Amino acid sequence: MELTPDVEWILGRPNFWCAPIAHRLVKLGLATIKPHAEEEQAYVLHWLLSLHEKHGATFRAEADKILNTKHPFTGDGGEPCKKCGRLQAALIHDFAGDGDCVK
Repeated sequence: MELTPDVEWILGRPNFWCAPIAHRLVKLGLATIKPHAEEEQAYVLHWLLSLHEKHGATFRAEADKILNTKHPFTGDGGEPCKKCGRLQAALIHDFAGDGDCVK
């Protein structure tokens, strides 16, 4: 795998950025991840790399589509951002602890 800017971006994601995405994937029933920062980070980085490998430059949009789906049984869509209305598990949010939208 070549170290492209997208791959570097993925591999540079800190564990606190990965945690909300891991929790969302678990809540949607798409993953079983132990509730430890290392496991959450590893799973999310692998998931993003897999999406990048499959979709190329559109991997972020594909990830957002998945993260913004409602749970098929509960209808839960997650917590919306107070600024943009999108789910806070979407990749457009910075997860620095304030939940601010990066838009």
